[in-house]
Amino acid sequence: MMNPGGPAEEVGKAAGVFMTVMKDQPLSLALVVMNVLLLGLFFFVIQTATKTRHEEMDRIFVAQSETNKMLYNCVPADKRGEFKLQSDESKPVELATPP
Repeated sequence: MMNPGGPAEEVGKAAGVFMTVMKDQPLSLALVVMNVLLLGLFFFVIQTATKTRHEEMDRIFVAQSETNKMLYNCVPADKRGEFKLQSDESKPVELATPP
């Protein structure tokens, strides 16, 4: 049953019990601290990798945009609509008649 002191007192008791156990077993305390530090390191590494990937993708998009502009300017302005692929022609294929 909860104490009339409220949840703050219960949390204080639980923290006191936890610290008493950790005083008796310093190896357990070291493992808890190392796990917390490892989680912090993982968070930092993932955040750094994500930031680096976003910067790299932005650079790739800028480079592709500049390449597209240069290629667009290679075609004369008056002939930009005239170029078609060979596959665009709709000529029927003529088959040779067998002898």
